Amino acid sequence: MKTISSKAFVNQLLAGALVLVCATGGVGLGTVWLQHQISVSANASKSLERDIEIISRRLAAVTVEVGQEQRWESLLRRNRDWQLGLVMPREDVQVRRVDIDVAARLAGKRNDRMLTDAGLPETRLVLGGGL
Repeated sequence: MKTISSKAFVNQLLAGALVLVCATGGVGLGTVWLQHQISVSANASKSLERDIEIISRRLAAVTVEVGQEQRWESLLRRNRDWQLGLVMPREDVQVRRVDIDVAARLAGKRNDRMLTDAGLPETRLVLGGGL
């Protein structure tokens, strides 16, 4: 004689409820962890943006300082203060004017070098079909 116990149904119901609670808790824990990671990434991104802004401002300030130091008045003052003894180049000896297009001249030199025998790969012409 077989008897069906109601305890087996209750045990399955409790096991199912326990699995459901654990799964829900796992999903909730995963959601909290994901939100925490998003928060950490957002804070890191804000920190990097702040650093980039600070560096951009400093770069702009240095660019202005360099521009001011490259002016003729500043260069002459530094020459005088540091007693460097620098003078303007003499036009007749130290300055050479170039009247041709420099880019075309350099391209021509490059092309001439590429087309010389030294720049070409070695080729051999084999006549006949013998081995």
